[in-house]
Amino acid sequence: MKGRDERPERRTHSITVGTLTRLTNQFRAILLERGTTIAQGRRKLEQAVEALLADPDFMAGSRIACGDVGGMA
Repeated sequence: MKGRDERPERRTHSITVGTLTRLTNQFRAILLERGTTIAQGRRKLEQAVEALLADPDFMAGSRIACGDVGGMA
């Protein structure tokens, strides 16, 4: 019966990972439309976003409101 107990957890994990992947890819696509290419990987995306938000030239042409993004870890 142990296998039956693990199935819902595995499915929930799979759904969560799939959702995170889709959102990450959508965000990359939005940045690509703005001319910014970001390498694959969550850490590289996080680092690139931090650098973009710190870049006044990037934010000057932005219609994106920037608030506290400290919880993005």
